[in-house]
Amino acid sequence: MATTPAKKFTASSTFGTGDGEFTADDFAKFQPADLALMSPAQAATLTSDYLATLKAASIPSLAKVLTKIPGDALAGITTAAISSLPIATLTIDQLPALTIDQFATLSSTQVAAFSSKQLAVI
Repeated sequence: MATTPAKKFTASSTFGTGDGEFTADDFAKFQPADLALMSPAQAATLTSDYLATLKAASIPSLAKVLTKIPGDALAGITTAAISSLPIATLTIDQLPALTIDQFATLSSTQVAAFSSKQLAVI
Protein backbone atom coordinates (compact mmCIF):
# COMPACT_ATOMS: atom_id res chain seq x y z
CA MET A 1 0.00 0.00 0.00
CA ALA A 2 1.38 3.43 -0.95
CA THR A 3 2.15 5.96 1.75
CA THR A 4 0.13 9.14 1.95
CA PRO A 5 1.97 11.98 0.15
CA ALA A 6 0.89 14.37 2.91
CA LYS A 7 3.55 12.81 5.14
CA LYS A 8 6.17 14.40 2.86
CA PHE A 9 4.51 17.80 2.57
CA THR A 10 6.83 20.73 3.38
CA ALA A 11 6.80 24.49 3.03
CA SER A 12 8.67 24.07 -0.26
CA SER A 13 6.25 21.55 -1.79
CA THR A 14 4.50 22.53 -5.01
CA PHE A 15 1.13 21.78 -6.57
CA GLY A 16 0.50 20.74 -10.14
CA THR A 17 1.00 17.75 -12.39
CA GLY A 18 4.77 17.77 -12.83
CA ASP A 19 7.33 15.48 -11.22
CA GLY A 20 7.30 15.81 -7.47
CA GLU A 21 4.25 18.08 -7.44
CA PHE A 22 1.15 17.28 -5.42
CA THR A 23 -1.97 16.73 -7.50
CA ALA A 24 -5.52 17.48 -6.37
CA ASP A 25 -5.86 13.79 -5.49
CA ASP A 26 -2.77 14.07 -3.27
CA PHE A 27 -4.16 17.25 -1.73
CA ALA A 28 -7.33 15.40 -0.77
CA LYS A 29 -5.22 13.10 1.43
CA PHE A 30 -3.65 15.91 3.44
CA GLN A 31 -4.57 16.07 7.09
CA PRO A 32 -5.36 19.41 8.78
CA ALA A 33 -1.86 19.41 10.33
CA ASP A 34 -0.33 19.13 6.85
CA LEU A 35 -2.45 21.98 5.52
CA ALA A 36 -1.37 24.16 8.44
CA LEU A 37 2.19 23.97 7.05
CA MET A 38 1.17 25.67 3.82
CA SER A 39 3.02 28.85 2.97
CA PRO A 40 1.36 31.95 1.49
CA ALA A 41 3.20 31.30 -1.80
CA GLN A 42 1.81 27.77 -1.96
CA ALA A 43 -1.70 28.97 -1.14
CA ALA A 44 -1.50 31.41 -4.05
CA THR A 45 -1.11 28.49 -6.46
CA LEU A 46 -4.20 26.56 -5.36
CA THR A 47 -7.03 26.11 -7.82
CA SER A 48 -10.70 25.25 -7.42
CA ASP A 49 -9.85 21.62 -8.24
CA TYR A 50 -7.70 21.42 -5.11
CA LEU A 51 -10.18 23.18 -2.84
CA ALA A 52 -13.01 20.96 -4.10
CA THR A 53 -11.31 18.05 -2.33
CA LEU A 54 -11.42 19.67 1.13
CA LYS A 55 -13.66 18.47 3.91
CA ALA A 56 -15.14 20.97 6.36
CA ALA A 57 -12.73 19.84 9.08
CA SER A 58 -9.72 20.81 6.96
CA ILE A 59 -10.71 24.38 6.08
CA PRO A 60 -9.82 25.96 9.45
CA SER A 61 -6.25 24.72 8.91
CA LEU A 62 -5.94 27.17 6.02
CA ALA A 63 -6.80 30.20 8.17
CA LYS A 64 -3.28 31.67 8.14
CA VAL A 65 -3.10 31.59 4.32
CA LEU A 66 -6.75 32.01 3.39
CA THR A 67 -6.30 35.57 2.14
CA LYS A 68 -3.57 34.37 -0.26
CA ILE A 69 -5.79 31.82 -2.00
CA PRO A 70 -7.02 33.17 -5.35
CA GLY A 71 -10.67 34.18 -5.24
CA ASP A 72 -11.61 32.04 -8.21
CA ALA A 73 -10.20 28.99 -6.42
CA LEU A 74 -12.61 29.52 -3.52
CA ALA A 75 -15.48 28.68 -5.86
CA GLY A 76 -14.26 25.07 -5.63
CA ILE A 77 -15.13 24.71 -1.96
CA THR A 78 -18.13 22.42 -1.74
CA THR A 79 -21.34 23.57 -0.12
CA ALA A 80 -20.80 20.88 2.52
CA ALA A 81 -17.38 22.32 3.41
CA ILE A 82 -18.28 26.02 3.19
CA SER A 83 -19.70 25.84 6.72
CA SER A 84 -16.15 25.92 8.09
CA LEU A 85 -14.97 28.89 6.04
CA PRO A 86 -14.04 31.82 8.29
CA ILE A 87 -15.92 34.47 6.34
CA ALA A 88 -14.51 37.43 8.27
CA THR A 89 -11.00 36.68 6.98
CA LEU A 90 -11.89 36.80 3.28
CA THR A 91 -10.73 39.81 1.32
CA ILE A 92 -13.11 41.92 -0.73
CA ASP A 93 -11.33 40.61 -3.84
CA GLN A 94 -12.17 37.01 -2.92
CA LEU A 95 -15.88 37.40 -2.14
CA PRO A 96 -17.20 37.89 -5.69
CA ALA A 97 -15.87 34.45 -6.63
CA LEU A 98 -18.11 32.64 -4.18
CA THR A 99 -21.06 30.97 -5.87
CA ILE A 100 -24.75 31.51 -5.20
CA ASP A 101 -24.95 27.96 -3.83
CA GLN A 102 -22.08 28.67 -1.44
CA PHE A 103 -23.76 31.86 -0.20
CA ALA A 104 -27.04 29.99 0.22
CA THR A 105 -25.47 27.47 2.58
CA LEU A 106 -23.70 29.97 4.87
CA SER A 107 -24.85 29.82 8.46
CA SER A 108 -26.44 32.78 10.19
CA THR A 109 -23.23 33.10 12.23
CA GLN A 110 -21.17 33.31 9.04
CA VAL A 111 -23.51 35.88 7.52
CA ALA A 112 -23.35 37.96 10.69
CA ALA A 113 -19.54 37.92 10.45
CA PHE A 114 -19.48 39.91 7.20
CA SER A 115 -17.94 43.33 7.64
CA SER A 116 -19.53 46.40 6.11
CA LYS A 117 -16.70 46.47 3.51
CA GLN A 118 -17.41 42.87 2.61
CA LEU A 119 -21.15 43.49 2.35
CA ALA A 120 -20.50 46.35 -0.03
CA VAL A 121 -19.04 43.97 -2.64
CA ILE A 122 -21.52 41.11 -2.45
